[in-house]
Amino acid sequence: MQFKSYPSYQNCGMEWLGNVPSHWEVNRLKKYLAERNEKNFPIKSTNLLSVTMYQGVIPLSEKQGAGGNKPKENLENYKVSYPNDIVLNSMNVIVGSVGLNNYTGLISPAYYALYNKNKSNNIHFFNFIFQDPFFQKGLFGLGNGIMYKESEESGKLNTIRLKIPMEKLNQVILPCPHEKEQAAIVTFLDQETTKIDLLINKQKKLIELLEDHRKSIISHTVTKGLDPNALMKDSGVEWLGEVPAGWRIGRLKNLVSINNGSDYKDFEVVQSENAYPVYGSGGVFTYSSKYIYDKESVLLGRKGTIDKPLYVTSPFWAVDTMFYSQIKKGAYGKFVYYQALGFPFDRYSSNTALPSMTQTDLLNLAVTIPPILEQIEITKFLDKENLKFDTLITKQNQLIDKLKEYRASIISHAVTGKIDVRGLVA
Repeated sequence: MQFKSYPSYQNCGMEWLGNVPSHWEVNRLKKYLAERNEKNFPIKSTNLLSVTMYQGVIPLSEKQGAGGNKPKENLENYKVSYPNDIVLNSMNVIVGSVGLNNYTGLISPAYYALYNKNKSNNIHFFNFIFQDPFFQKGLFGLGNGIMYKESEESGKLNTIRLKIPMEKLNQVILPCPHEKEQAAIVTFLDQETTKIDLLINKQKKLIELLEDHRKSIISHTVTKGLDPNALMKDSGVEWLGEVPAGWRIGRLKNLVSINNGSDYKDFEVVQSENAYPVYGSGGVFTYSSKYIYDKESVLLGRKGTIDKPLYVTSPFWAVDTMFYSQIKKGAYGKFVYYQALGFPFDRYSSNTALPSMTQTDLLNLAVTIPPILEQIEITKFLDKENLKFDTLITKQNQLIDKLKEYRASIISHAVTGKIDVRGLVA
């Protein structure tokens, strides 16, 4: 699509904003938006809300993944927010924790709810400004108590502690075109972002299908082998079904011994070329000055990651939420890992209320035990198949990244007037 620019521009002196159309108004945020600071006393709502980077403003019960502060028992400590408030996390807005609220509910005292001071303005236009990543990063210098780390891979800022005071946010310069132009920009961005989001969701669905197909191939191969004409027998285990007649059925304890990981206090966290990765610590950036084991191992989660085995061949540390295994004679380590990807952990977990595995749970899991040469052949086959899937999934993720970049760019260009979209919408 070819976009045209406006006939003339003015310099507003803000780096994130650059030059804006000459006929646009430019003023401080406090002229257009005001903080809603309504206390939940007496109790007006019990609907707790959360603002997230990827889901926007949602009921806390719908939040995906762990993290965040534990909800307060006293609901009077929360603030009330209403539909069409722009809700932002004052400690994480620079990484995208902001969105337009569609609910009547309660927000954390660390959140700001901004409402439209002038009803003729379009709150959706200002919400799109807050979705602009250049605007978000432009707020960075306003924060008090900043501690952050920029990811080398994605360039995203991972904030540990950041609070932007409302009095500073009020001074931020915003563009404000005429209300009809605001409406045109909102309509255009709604249309474009909807198209882009549909494309992104299609790629994500394709990745899910590829992952399901990968799991299916792994599961079939480690239980049925590579020979489609092999004589089969009943394994006597429901989830294994029939297996090749020449295979043994045993328990995981026949293939590995299992050891407990060790607590954080037992290792020193370091960042150096000679450091060893720490698994189960909740992040890929944790490294230890010493290792707990230095041979081939399959790591199995005890809590939190029970369904996410890892295969490791170099020295590492595992914390006490994980087990690490020692491979026994007659077992091929990578084959054990491929088997572990399909273990029915949910059937064997000894504690279903708080998912957790014990060594006994794991050691008694039923497994197939092909001859060692067949284990090696199966592993080589699955390594090749995995490489194919990794290549396909990488391409889809790269396409998703490009679509997200285009989405961010089109929002930024429209809300700052770099492109004139008035003739592109009805």
